[in-house]
Amino acid sequence: MNSLKWIGASFVFFIGYIITAVNLKWDMGWASWIGHIPFGDKICHFILIGTLTFFVNILFNMKRVDLIFKPVLLGSLCVFIFISVEEASQFFLSHRNCEILDLVANYLGIFVFGRIANRIVLKRKLVV
Repeated sequence: MNSLKWIGASFVFFIGYIITAVNLKWDMGWASWIGHIPFGDKICHFILIGTLTFFVNILFNMKRVDLIFKPVLLGSLCVFIFISVEEASQFFLSHRNCEILDLVANYLGIFVFGRIANRIVLKRKLVV
């Protein structure tokens, strides 16, 4: 499990790099192929934010917090809040666009990968 946490921490920094690079208009030529795939941007949102959610939940030891209806994974909640604020902030950057479909892809990634993390930990009975 320790190696998963190292990978998770590295992935958090990777996502931070991507967000910073896009916000500051750094050249990310290595990612240009995404625009050539139908819905490539949305697929990347789903996979990247989902993977981020998976690792953040591992980093938070699958801790749960009580919400109004039921307990939720703290990592998923944190990613949900962070990504919502980050997407909304794009409204104020002229070279970015705040899209509802990006949010939908992000939220689906959070939901799906949060459940995957939960199942893996329960199935493997991993002590995190």
